[in-house]
This record gives sequence, C-alpha cells and structure tokens, in this order.
Amino acid sequence: MKSVDAIRAERRELAQSRPRVIINNDGCDLLYYPKNKPLTPETFLALRTTGLADKELTTISYCTISSGFSYFTHGTRVGTVLTKNMDNPKAINATADFLAQGQDPLRLVVDFAQNHGFEGFWCFRMNDTHDAAHRPDKPYKLFPPLKEEHPEWLVGTVGVKQACGTWSSVDYARPEIRELALQYVEEVCRNYPVDGIELDFCRHLCYFKSVAQGGRATEAEITAMNELMLRIRAVTDREGARRGKPILIAVRVPDDAEYSRAIGLDVEYWMSNDIADFYIGSDYFQLRPWEDWVALGRRHGVKVLAGLSESRVRNEDKRFRRGSQWSYRARLARAWAAGVDGIYIFNVFNPQTAFFRECGGPQSVAGKTKHYFATIRDGRPTRYLAGGDAFRRLPILTPLQPWNIVSGRPRTLTMTISEPDGAREHGRFAAHLRVGEKAAELVDKIDVHVNGVRLEGAAVAGEWLDFPVPAAALRHGGNEIVFAAAADPEPPAGQDVVWKVEYDCQKVMTYPAQLPWRRLFKECKWLEEVRDGCLVLADRDSAPGSIPHLAYPWNADSTGSNVVEVRLKVISSTAPEAVCVRIADNSHVEMITFEPGRVGLSFAGMTADFPAGDDFHTYRIVSCGKDVQVYADGKLLLDGAGKFTTSVEDQSRWLPLAHGLQEWNRRMVYFGSASEAGQGEAHWQFMRFRDSGNSLVLKDFVLSVDYNAPKQ
Repeated sequence: MKSVDAIRAERRELAQSRPRVIINNDGCDLLYYPKNKPLTPETFLALRTTGLADKELTTISYCTISSGFSYFTHGTRVGTVLTKNMDNPKAINATADFLAQGQDPLRLVVDFAQNHGFEGFWCFRMNDTHDAAHRPDKPYKLFPPLKEEHPEWLVGTVGVKQACGTWSSVDYARPEIRELALQYVEEVCRNYPVDGIELDFCRHLCYFKSVAQGGRATEAEITAMNELMLRIRAVTDREGARRGKPILIAVRVPDDAEYSRAIGLDVEYWMSNDIADFYIGSDYFQLRPWEDWVALGRRHGVKVLAGLSESRVRNEDKRFRRGSQWSYRARLARAWAAGVDGIYIFNVFNPQTAFFRECGGPQSVAGKTKHYFATIRDGRPTRYLAGGDAFRRLPILTPLQPWNIVSGRPRTLTMTISEPDGAREHGRFAAHLRVGEKAAELVDKIDVHVNGVRLEGAAVAGEWLDFPVPAAALRHGGNEIVFAAAADPEPPAGQDVVWKVEYDCQKVMTYPAQLPWRRLFKECKWLEEVRDGCLVLADRDSAPGSIPHLAYPWNADSTGSNVVEVRLKVISSTAPEAVCVRIADNSHVEMITFEPGRVGLSFAGMTADFPAGDDFHTYRIVSCGKDVQVYADGKLLLDGAGKFTTSVEDQSRWLPLAHGLQEWNRRMVYFGSASEAGQGEAHWQFMRFRDSGNSLVLKDFVLSVDYNAPKQ
C-alpha cells in the first residue's frame, strides 16, 4: 500500500505521460447480445473489443449501461443489476448469463485492455435518460426501480415535458443522489482493476430541477456538485493508494466552461482543484473552436481531449457524409492542429472502422484525402439550458439548418483546415456547395471567394456545385469563405409576378420533402388536412406554444419590392392573430390578421372592415422599405405607407418558435395561427411569394482535399 500523496504524484505523472486516444463502448454489445451466438467471453469480446488490438488507441472505456441512473450490467450490489430483455427479437440481455458464469463483462473488457497494452476505464453515465420513454401504463425496460420508488428524486413528473432536459433525470440537488453516485464509483474502484473512471456528464446534461424549469443552477447547487467531485477524487486516490496503482479520472462535459457552470458543472473549479486528469469536450453540440478548449486547459494546467461523437446531421447527400473516413480524418487533423492532448471517440463501435488506424496523432492523417465540413454536430444547446444558443461560437450550416444567401448580403464562413505549408501544394482542393436540384441554374448566380480569391470553373454534380480551389489560396488554420448571390433584375412594369415559391395547398406537406417549409410549434391540439381542394389549418388549443402554422425562411431585401399572395377563407377566430400571415424581411416585420369581418396590420395598428369569412378572397401583400399595402381581390384595402417600421430585432414581437430556430423571426413568411391564447380556423387555397433580390439556399458546404488525384 502506498501513501495517498505518493499515489497522487504517480497519477499526475501518468496523466502527463502521453496523449490519450480513448474509445467509448456504450455497453450495448451485452444489452443486445445476438441470440444466435454462444455465451462465451471470446464471443462477447469479438463483438466490439478484440478487433481493437491493432488500432491506434490507448484506452478502452466500457460503459455498463448506467441507464437509467442506478441500473448497471456489472456485478453491483450498491446499484441494481439490469437483467431485463429489451424486446429485441434477435437479441437478449446477456448480463445475467455472464454473471452466473462468473464472467463479469466489465472485468472481461478491462482485462483485455490491459493484456493488450491499453488502459481499461469504467464509464459511468452520470444522468442518462434513455428511460424517459417510460409511462405507468407502458413501462420502459430501462426505467429502474430506484425511480419507481423515489419519484421525488427526479427533476420532473412522468411524461411531463420540461423547459429543458428530461423529466426522468435525477436531481443532484438531492443528497441521496450525490451519495449514490459516490458509492457507485467507490464500488467499482474497490472491486475492479480499472485504470480509470470516465464520468460522462454529457449523458445527459440535466442535473438540477432549477435548470430543467428554465433557470440557471444556483450557487448552492454548484457547490454541492463540486463537493461530490472532490469526494470522488478522494475515493479514487484512496483506492489507488490501497492497491498501489493510480486511478485516473476523465470527465466528459460541454466544451464551454460558462455553459457548463450555468447547468451546474463548474468545470473551471474542477480544473483548478485537481479533480480530473482528462477533460473531454463536446457531445451533441460543439460550442467553440478546439483552440479555445485547449487554451482553457493550458490556463489551468490540465489535459483536454477533443470529443468526436458520431454526427447526427440529417438529410445528408450520399456524396458527402460526415461519418466517412475522409470526414473523420479532417476532424482529427483539426483537433490535433489545435493542440489537444488527445482524442475521444463516441458511438463508433465497429472495431474495423478505417479511421481507428489513423487517430494516433497528426502524422497519421497528414497528406491524406479529407473532407472538411462547416458543421459536424448540430444539436441544440437550448435543449439543456434556456438561452443556451448564446454560448455558441461556431457556425451552423447543415441540410436542416441551411444558409440563405441573398443578393447584397454576402455571408462569410470561417473554416479551419489542417494542411501545413509544404504539404498543401501536393493536394487537389475543391469547394463543394450543395444548392439543390436546380444547381445547374445557379452556376452564374453565386460568387465564392476563398481568402479574397474568386473561385471559377464550377462543375455541376447532382445538387452540388464544385469549384476548384487553388492550393495557394488556402491557409493552414483559419480561412474566410464568402458566398454572394448576384442580383436578379426587377421585372418590367406591368409584367406578371414570377413567383419564387408556390404552395397550392392540394396536399399536406410532409417531412423531409417539405423542406425548407417547417412547423415550428410545440405539441398542441390542432388540425391540418386537405378538404375540398384546400388546406384546413385550425388552432384548437390555448396552451403556451400553441401556434400551429407553416413557415418558410424568406430571403427578402427591404430595399426592393417583395410580394406575398394568399387565398383563404376565415372560418372562425377568437383573437386577431389566430388567423394570420406574418412577413419578416430581415429589417421589418408585420402581422396581417384575418377575422370574419375585418383585416388588419397588427403592428401598424390598422384595420379595415372586410367580409373575410363570407367566401374565399385573394390577398396581395406588397412591401418595400417602410411601406406595406394589402390588396383584397385586386383593390387596395390597407395602405400602410410609412407604417412598416417594426424592427425584426424587437424580440417582444417574436413568436416562440421551436427547434432552436428563433432566428427565423427575422426572415420568414408564415401563415396559420400566431395566437397562443386564441383559437382560429381558416381554409387556404394557395400561398405564393417572391422577393426583390436573387436568393439561394446553401444546404451544405464541404472543402475537400485529394492527395491521390492527378494534378491539373
């Protein structure tokens, strides 16, 4: 047995000894064990572990499920052993079988790791809420007895949606929860020869009821969590001294210290007080460049790792995928170039995954083909913290969160690449813009500059425009890429309007084909169906967030003439905005309201009597600068000259849009209901609109480098 002081010194030296490449196994190889395979240690390890023996890794971190809190698939006596089957016809939960054989799954993985020159960690998910699907009338297999017996230890009530996080999260403000978390760690440190403990706070990021209800963690709550972490550190050092070998601690947390503290995780305090040896940043979302994460670690003298979770970006084109080897090479190159002390790989389980042979350091990906994406993870920080988007310092550009490029308003993307001088000239670079099915029509309507150099010679490849990029135009590190749309000429006077977007209301739009149309409201009672050749849209709820609608990201420019035309019949309305059209042109916003006997400009404070409920009528809304007019069946009904002045920045006029797309309040065409308290119904025959400038939607962007292609 060694002294605690001696083991601390050894631990610090061990943590500093080499960069770490940690691969996490979520434990589903045991929970979903194939029915047709023998229940042997060799077969179990072959599923995800044996094939890692020759890969560029240092550490295997094995999670014994820990979902929900207190459930485990190792031989615990403090928690509850999870033995239930998950109703998968091709798999069983093999936990009970292996434990009955005396073959503890955690020990099997740790022994394998150590026998093959790796470190073996145990991963504890600090508040996993995959069990949130549980309902009393439909029990979920991952919902543990502890939560059944102590619902008062949870942040919410079964099935009730929280402002942030998930109702089934345990509340770490409860001393009982903190004590159990400590005991779970202590039990593993005493009973298993682990080299380290991974405390995964990213599964999931809800730790206090105060935050789940839409607030910030209190100082008392932050202090309570800090004290728990100090106690865990004391336990690992004490147990390390008892066995004569250090036990390391890795924590997985958001990559922004202020965001983390707001949810109750005082990462900077932990760094300053020797609480963990490795800090793994990012998961569902990455908030900052890796350089910021590295700077934070250097300031406190701790090791920081880049967390490379699998991408969950949807609607990708098969031509470029974020889960490809080429994408992971780019992610690895970026992280190593930023100066991280290691890599953490999450939710990639096939041991023969190609990039596992290329993650040992920057030299492993140097001079190899790569695909650099603007955004890899597009999760919403607001999911776990009200106002969480304010902490984001990285751009979001994905197929479901595209960029609108409008004439006269170029957009700039800062993209970091790691292609050093001396190597870059040997590669062939290209900028790939996914602009949709009409890509061929947009070749001459978009300009792209890289660090001031205009790209030319675009080729069309499906939905993509491919621009060759001179290697000399690029820099190792940050690069400025500017997208600009050429202006469309105004149509001659008297010429019919050419509509850019038309919806004929003959069928209900369905996801994802409807994109970029979106429904950005919370669950409520509403109706959307096609009846007698028109779209019936009815708001039948008065709950917060009940604003059923359809919204489109509009690229209107307030300096030109913009036109929206809609044909509808009002059936009922208990509040002016219960049937409406909302227009926002990036400068000004107005709400055109429809009631059975009148039409109004809500923000301008204007109304006109009109029989909007007697039959279908066609309304044309024309805006330009600070003027807005509403025509009904070709006759001027409301003249809002000089009245279109409400700023899109006036958040008192914003609607509570869901899915993290509040920014759409600045730039959209919207129809349906905008009244949470009111209810209304209208039948819509068409919605169409145009804007004064050229615009296009940039769905995705990739900068590729190919070191195998012949030079041109």
